[in-house]
Amino acid sequence: LRLAPDEPVTVLERLRFVLGLPILVVTSYLPERLCPGLVGEDFTRRSLYHLLRDKYHYRIARAKRIMEAVAAAEPEVSLLGIKPGAPLMLIRSTAYLEDGTPLEYFVSRHRGDRTQFIVESSTRVLAKDA
Repeated sequence: LRLAPDEPVTVLERLRFVLGLPILVVTSYLPERLCPGLVGEDFTRRSLYHLLRDKYHYRIARAKRIMEAVAAAEPEVSLLGIKPGAPLMLIRSTAYLEDGTPLEYFVSRHRGDRTQFIVESSTRVLAKDA
């Protein structure tokens, strides 16, 4: 996040549900100076990114995500209601604003038995390539 060693960081730990089932555990880190008062927000009916857009007027321009399969351990086993060793998809991500400022770093663990990911890739066609 390009922070000074003593710079305050807001840490959000969330357990996310779909149709009443726990699906993922995510821990987000955001520079406090960019999002003052974020800790007091209610995320039960509003996503972090909607709040960042609506309240703080930030637009995420890009994100870098690293995904890997891992085996479940505590505390995910208890939080997600799964057995030790169950498959999880671990994602580490940094989201950037249009000017390149990193706004959020998160680590999430998604249940492998209830989650699927679609990755789409495209390239820009330049006029000289046409």
